[in-house]
Amino acid sequence: MKNDWIINNGNVFNFPKDISLPFFTIQIKIFDQIDNKNINSINDFLSVETNISKRKFENISIKEIFKDDLDFEIYDGDIYKCGFILCHLQLYLLKKYKDKETKSILMFSEYRKRYESLLTEFLTLNIDTDEQDFIDVEQSISDKLLTELNKPVYNEISVLNEVLDKPCEFKKHLTNSLNKRKKFLEQKTRENLSPQQTAGATPKLEPEETKLFEKIKKHFSFLLGNCPRKGIRILSDEKELNKLVEWTTYFYENDFQVPEISEPIKQINTNNYFTQLAFLILFDELRITGFHTQRTKAKTLFNLWESSFVDYKGYSEDNFWKVKRKNSERETKKLMLID
Repeated sequence: MKNDWIINNGNVFNFPKDISLPFFTIQIKIFDQIDNKNINSINDFLSVETNISKRKFENISIKEIFKDDLDFEIYDGDIYKCGFILCHLQLYLLKKYKDKETKSILMFSEYRKRYESLLTEFLTLNIDTDEQDFIDVEQSISDKLLTELNKPVYNEISVLNEVLDKPCEFKKHLTNSLNKRKKFLEQKTRENLSPQQTAGATPKLEPEETKLFEKIKKHFSFLLGNCPRKGIRILSDEKELNKLVEWTTYFYENDFQVPEISEPIKQINTNNYFTQLAFLILFDELRITGFHTQRTKAKTLFNLWESSFVDYKGYSEDNFWKVKRKNSERETKKLMLID
């Protein structure tokens, strides 16, 4: 057994026992079955077969643990390669990340939202400490998690049970969130050291977050003008534009997850393809300018577009992706102030 082959070794993600124990037990059962095999590398390990229905200790099988404790059903067969089992554990980690429950693996937007309550909890539990002590602890936790994520078991595993040079979805999203968290905490340290910082002052947004919001607003501001085809104002006022910019900023801050939109924009006075192209062009522009690194369009981009406007509810996703670009793309880029 090698530590680099174990997911959540030592419960580094600080899960409660009802999650950490099933994770540990599943992997212990794997290693118990393959203990006498000739394994020299992680690819060897991932390719070894194990019986997920076998009961040897604690009178429970890997299949039963997945079903009863992790709510993952494995329907067919008993013999699976270790890579298959670890892929399921990776998927479970992604589910927990999206649940926004575990403090150590929170999305950045959720972490920032909870910062004050987390700080208060820390100060209550730790006598004679201050905010900087909390920041130092949080930075240390972030570093520890980033080190854990460097292990090969958090990379994608191919159908041939080989580790790819590509992070799994959980690793990709959490790494991004942790890097943003570290920058946010560094900003908090600078604020605490600044003599101009006064008690009760509103914390400033992290520079990168402000920059992202402003960039999106710059490219979407053409929506306050008249439609080139209809000759009437596209959005009714700047309040509507700011709502759209806030939703879009959240989308890019949170690994292409669509925010909760309770009141979508009721009226959009332009042809569908102008806004479709604007969303597609913005995705590429933000990648080119370093705000994200994903080359293929996020499938949730359509969901963001559809959810933002009442008029687009029920629109065909296929038609969204097949929008004709050519001359209209050049025209839209000009409206968006993109060269």
